[in-house]
Amino acid sequence: MRELTGWSKDLRVTADGDRVVAMVGVAGLRMLADRTGLTAGISTVLTKPGFHPVHDRGRVLTDIACSIAAGGTDVYDIEALRAQAALFGPVASDTTALRALGEISDGALYRIDAQRAAARAHLWSLLPAGVPQATYAGGLSMGATVVLRVDDTITLAHSRKEHAEATFKKTFGFHSLGVWIDNPGELAALMPRPGNAGANTAQDLIEVLRQAIGQVPANPARRPADHLRRGRCLPHAHRLAAQPRPDRWASAGVLDRLRRRRARPRGLQPPARRLVAAVPVQHHR
Repeated sequence: MRELTGWSKDLRVTADGDRVVAMVGVAGLRMLADRTGLTAGISTVLTKPGFHPVHDRGRVLTDIACSIAAGGTDVYDIEALRAQAALFGPVASDTTALRALGEISDGALYRIDAQRAAARAHLWSLLPAGVPQATYAGGLSMGATVVLRVDDTITLAHSRKEHAEATFKKTFGFHSLGVWIDNPGELAALMPRPGNAGANTAQDLIEVLRQAIGQVPANPARRPADHLRRGRCLPHAHRLAAQPRPDRWASAGVLDRLRRRRARPRGLQPPARRLVAAVPVQHHR
């Protein structure tokens, strides 16, 4: 454990020094990953019998995440942390970071997701005022409701990279799906996809929501109905609602669109009509 967290021992922040330290803000983010157990958790997942790398793989992955948070757009950007050895201690090179990413199996990805969820649950439990309330309509509170926001995002590629394709925005690159927890503004899940992937592919929406739901800490005081998802998943609302435990989730995006059609239900398919009929009137906004 000291190998992972010893770099921050006796670390102090002062304003009276005469030397400039670049990327000093990343130190707090790196320490957060350490103190919530995320770094150690990923390290445990990626530990292999008989394999003792110079750079711990949990440390390498959190350093990659920190370099992205600092504005990095390439694995090579981890070298910016490596150049600040006096602050961050030993940091893996970009080639080691790329090798560490290639060592992650599909099964390890699921176990890393579990470690992320555990770290988030620990952090949420420490919030003095609890999880922030989500708002809508210019600041109206949604109370204890945890809001998952689904949206797609375009990432441009300037060369012929793997899975880079023409996008519906008439650009070239990738068309990923993300789910954000609106309450604290945290990214819960991200699904990389080719640029020509559809925005309303039901199976992709179901999978990315499954990943995101697994990232929401369990709360015995929260009722099953105190969850809500919203986003551009309207054409396949009936397929989303048909997933296991549909009572846990309502879709604000679906309600917003279906509310306007309530006066003319002929435009709705039978599954969507049943979905509207099952939603309590007080949830129609």
